[in-house]
Amino acid sequence: MFYWNVVTFQVEDELFRLPQHPFMKSPVFRATFSLPRPSGTAEGETDDQPFKLEGVDKQAFGHFLQGMFLDPRVEPKTLGIDVWVSVLRLAGMWEFHEIRKFAVDVLDGIGLSAIDKVLYGEEFNATRWLSEGYEALVKDEATISNDDAARLGWKTAARLLRVRELLATTQLAFRHSKQAELAHPLLVSKLTNENRRSEMTRLIKQEFGKELDECSEAEGLILAV
Repeated sequence: MFYWNVVTFQVEDELFRLPQHPFMKSPVFRATFSLPRPSGTAEGETDDQPFKLEGVDKQAFGHFLQGMFLDPRVEPKTLGIDVWVSVLRLAGMWEFHEIRKFAVDVLDGIGLSAIDKVLYGEEFNATRWLSEGYEALVKDEATISNDDAARLGWKTAARLLRVRELLATTQLAFRHSKQAELAHPLLVSKLTNENRRSEMTRLIKQEFGKELDECSEAEGLILAV
């Protein structure tokens, strides 16, 4: 005979009765479920005494379960950004490292906006997202709107605009210097574009180096587990 060990979770006012085995991949749940049991019924063994997940809303937990128990007939990207951000958030909280990586891959496939990459890069210690978001916002010639600045934070928006301004100034000076040295306009344009890429990387590192280094360090700790 074969039995699943099941556990009843309570999230807000809703009960979820689920197989325990997938949750054992999380060191957080594994440590909790491995604690010595008191006499009588332990938390999670019955609907009358569920294991309460504090600080989690039931919609987010439902989204997490969609990622954990993914229907093989469903294309992951069709679940949408909100679902996979919830999956990523709870996977990080509970140290489900494989689910975290899968959620990142799915969100890469869906495609995040530059602002989302900055915000989620900061929240989830995803260095590549953070770096790509900064670069995309510096490259973008459109003005950062009030709504976007509010999402990013006004200080971050101002710092991005400062990088844009410094990049434009250095590029103008570089182009003028090369035009004085070289007669071939295509070569000047090529050298200017190459210089722009390296200069943008330098200026972003100069302005946001602390954020990128802290993010990278935190991400390294996550991936090392």
